[in-house]
Amino acid sequence: MKRRLLSAFLAVMMVLTMAPVAFAADGDTAATPENVAEINGTGYATLQAAVDAAKAGDTITLLKDITVDGTDKVTSRTVIDKPITLDLNDKTIKSPDNMGANTNNFTALHISADVTINATTGGINTGTNGAYAINVMNGATLTINGGNYYGGGTAVQVQEGTANINGGTFACEPYGDPYGYKFLINCIDSAYKNGTAKVSIKGGSFVNFDPSDSASENPKGNFCASGYVAVKGGTEDAPVWTVEDHRVAEVGNTGYSTLSAAVAAANNGDTVTLLTNTDEDITIAQDKDIILDLNGKKLTNVASHTISIRVLDD
Repeated sequence: MKRRLLSAFLAVMMVLTMAPVAFAADGDTAATPENVAEINGTGYATLQAAVDAAKAGDTITLLKDITVDGTDKVTSRTVIDKPITLDLNDKTIKSPDNMGANTNNFTALHISADVTINATTGGINTGTNGAYAINVMNGATLTINGGNYYGGGTAVQVQEGTANINGGTFACEPYGDPYGYKFLINCIDSAYKNGTAKVSIKGGSFVNFDPSDSASENPKGNFCASGYVAVKGGTEDAPVWTVEDHRVAEVGNTGYSTLSAAVAAANNGDTVTLLTNTDEDITIAQDKDIILDLNGKKLTNVASHTISIRVLDD
């Protein structure tokens, strides 16, 4: 009888051992309602927990809308301090209303490493009388590819570092007069002037804000990347500027709105690449040693010669 009971007990234990087990703690490998983010199938109960567990090069995927509401100081809030990709897809990071009315300068998301944010309809929304949406600090580089970003007065601020915006929709709740929407995309003034805070925009839509003539800086700043322009649309009461690619040629990773401008900027040994058909005449100095790559595009003359070589006087 004892042998039969022992055999039955062992059989039950083997079944239990083989059955899947779900855990609700951070680092759970099963899909549970508690998890809001994941890395390679491993779930985490908070976005910050996922960031803390991430390794360089990882992708953190947000699984549901979340609310961040840090309490006492910047360092206690959601800070991404590792070079990772944050995939928001259609999910949104939110913060409670009235977070703008506090003494701690609350921001929904701090970027303190080289981070890429990918999103479709998701993004960041800080509500009414809200906080800033994103702050870039400590020399980090943030790249935004799509999504919707709404902040209290500011959607993206660069304290120290670079914000590269390739797409998305950006809007903010305005400050009181006379400031209004002028800080939608903003750099800390002193850092912008000394070159430690930068914004480079190659796409996206900006509500009530012209990124090519930003009043957030003094003197006004052009945040559009070289060869890109901001085109005004929307309505008179709610204008929207959309950044478009108007590059005709490029030298390395820098674009130019005319081939002549690209040739003039090129140094000896550089390759000037034509990106689209263009009608213009260009002049190349005799002592300039560059490669002109037509790249399958057509260069058509306007006057008598398409390309002229300028001979410099001794």
